This record gives sequence, structure tokens and C-alpha cells, in this order.
Amino acid sequence: MAIRNILTYPEKSLMQPSVKVESIDEEIRTLIADMGETMFDAPGVGLPPPR
Repeated sequence: MAIRNILTYPEKSLMQPSVKVESIDEEIRTLIADMGETMFDAPGVGLPPPR
């Protein structure tokens, strides 16, 4: 697992619609684990929902 960069407003990519995940593969599982580790490492209360 790895700590990922946290994007904050006004990052333009945060305003883009999310892409539907068609299948859960190893890449997505790694992303999920990294997001969890990043969330618990950073100050704050959680992850925002997709647009």
C-alpha cells in the first residue's frame, strides 16, 4: 500500500464526472487500499463522494 497525493479545490480534475468501474481487478483493489491508507494518514474526516 502507498500514501497517495490528495487533490484539493480548485483542482480541475475534481470537477470531472467519475468513470464507472466495470470490473474490480488487482489495480482497483490496490487503489482502494491506497485510498484507505491515505485517508487514515491525512488530517480530516473521510473521502468525498464522486461527482
